[in-house]
Amino acid sequence: MILSPLHEAGGDWFWWGGAEPAVYRQLWSQLQTRASAAGVHNLLWALAAAPKTRKEIVSPISLLPQSVDIAGIDTYQQTNGNSAPAVDLTDYATLAARAPRMAITEVGPHGNDGSWTPTIITSTVKANKLSPVYARLWFDDDDGLKQIASLKGGKQWLASCPAGVCSLR
Repeated sequence: MILSPLHEAGGDWFWWGGAEPAVYRQLWSQLQTRASAAGVHNLLWALAAAPKTRKEIVSPISLLPQSVDIAGIDTYQQTNGNSAPAVDLTDYATLAARAPRMAITEVGPHGNDGSWTPTIITSTVKANKLSPVYARLWFDDDDGLKQIASLKGGKQWLASCPAGVCSLR
């Protein structure tokens, strides 16, 4: 099981956001210690960071816990009919240099006007020669359906990924 507690803590949009990095890392360590003491040893601990795309966001590298199994970024694109042709990988390389493995912990459109296509996930990681252990889709569409079918080409993209695993070659 992958546990990603207190995700996007570098931002200020959640109640736990904006903590001092040392306090955040200490809390993370306490969570791991308590889980272990309770006999819970089947977790992969994943840091799901908000990339530093604005001055108000704390650098995710400063939040990186001492013991982490996976680090990743949560990244979203605005949709306005002209979606960006690639996933924004701000801070991905910086985290990858210090983490044992990487993921795109959340990815999708910010708002969904129907123009965003999940194919940009696979094309971006291929173009950058990355091998994230996973990319988790997360999005809000106008109707709140959060369905792959509400994304442009979503069903076809999913069909191109047998058993939900997309080829990156």
